[in-house]
Amino acid sequence: IMSFRKSVPQPLPGAGAPKPKKPMVTIVFADDILVFPMSDVNGVKMLGNIVLKDGAKMERIYETIDTQKASHTFEGDPDKEGFLKMFEGSHPGDQLEINEFIQNTIGVGMLVIYDVDCSTGLRKVLGTPCNPLYLKPEFTDDKDGVAHMLKFEQRMRDRFVAKFYEGELSIAENYVSPDFALAITDANGPVY
Repeated sequence: IMSFRKSVPQPLPGAGAPKPKKPMVTIVFADDILVFPMSDVNGVKMLGNIVLKDGAKMERIYETIDTQKASHTFEGDPDKEGFLKMFEGSHPGDQLEINEFIQNTIGVGMLVIYDVDCSTGLRKVLGTPCNPLYLKPEFTDDKDGVAHMLKFEQRMRDRFVAKFYEGELSIAENYVSPDFALAITDANGPVY
């Protein structure tokens, strides 16, 4: 008997209802990954933490909650079938920071970690270091609003669904810690 075969019971009532998500999505640059955790015997739950190279950190991007959409399609000719994973969400406005992110990540492989359900802390990872997602941005500025639609898509099919991730997030800190004194002088220049 093969260990991966098992029945799938009926889910709890309301299991298919939309799940509230957190607005911050985590981005991991594929080139920053030192160790990518193995999956459990069923191939869907990651065991351990994503370990980054020295000095590397995961980044966070705000995406409006009700615009976030994770998906995959299973496609391809027989003997070439696989999953293509995608994540998209809208970033409101047209600030310098989002434009810099877009400009500097075109063609750069990334993984996306998103919260499946805000109330449980359950997260999923889309992409792998060997088969990351790539940004395909769109922008609109019209009578209905101003927003960047950030679409992250894999370029190549693989055999895997998105993985569940219970590990740590190594988030980049964009602030000065109040735990130490900082001398602000003309010699130091502008300080944020």
